Amino acid sequence: MQRLSVGRGQCNMMAIRRFPTIVPALFAVMSLSGVCLADSSVGGAWSATINVEGQQIGSAVYQFQLTLGVDADSSRLPLFPPPPEYTAFMKLWDAYDWTGPWYADIRQYGDTLSRWVIEVDPRGNVPPPGERSATLSWDPAEFAPPGSFLLREGFVHDGPILVPDMCDISSMQIVSDGPLYFVLQYVECGDADASGRLNMSDVVFLVSWIFGGGGSPLVDSVCNVDCSDTINMSDIIYLIQYFFADGPAPCDPNADGAFDCLSCVR
Repeated sequence: MQRLSVGRGQCNMMAIRRFPTIVPALFAVMSLSGVCLADSSVGGAWSATINVEGQQIGSAVYQFQLTLGVDADSSRLPLFPPPPEYTAFMKLWDAYDWTGPWYADIRQYGDTLSRWVIEVDPRGNVPPPGERSATLSWDPAEFAPPGSFLLREGFVHDGPILVPDMCDISSMQIVSDGPLYFVLQYVECGDADASGRLNMSDVVFLVSWIFGGGGSPLVDSVCNVDCSDTINMSDIIYLIQYFFADGPAPCDPNADGAFDCLSCVR
């Protein structure tokens, strides 16, 4: 992971001064220094393949897969037309402007929130009509960066969570007589405000949540940046040290390049 760059110059220090009575020593130093942060441009790259396997009926195609992920540069492949006969098919859509459909959708780190809409048709176009079942599957090892990979029902960001952590299981059974929609959302370790970027806003968010009664994070676990299993002042200090004092990256307190928590690959 590329560390956030630190530079001097004009920046809005109002957010830093927002909670002067809560952590005065920490924020006073930063306020006096005039230091501000530039968002990181490259984060932990990853890509994962989502598979669907439907019922085998005659010569109809019953398997399909899509690819999604995050990298230094964005890339997309348009979805090709479905085969003449199939019992399972999928499409990727952009969760923000509904562009698509896509066969592969790799987002640029920090460009937008990492959220994809997956349309799954377990019914297909082979008669007779009625419900059919299919298996949605993935390889947890492909979700390598530390963070949370959620699978939600529907096509909105706040739908019911069906899979809280896609690292824990590798498949899910679905049954329907038509298309179903799911949202796959990735929240990086340390991204407390789920903005898609690691920056000072995450520190302010944590201070507000822990000390000021502010809003709760979308995913609590990504705030456990020091891998202590407890979210408290230590996590705030950890992030500040990462940003300003060359401290270890979130979820890598040993600074050995191997993530110690919130990663499918440990």
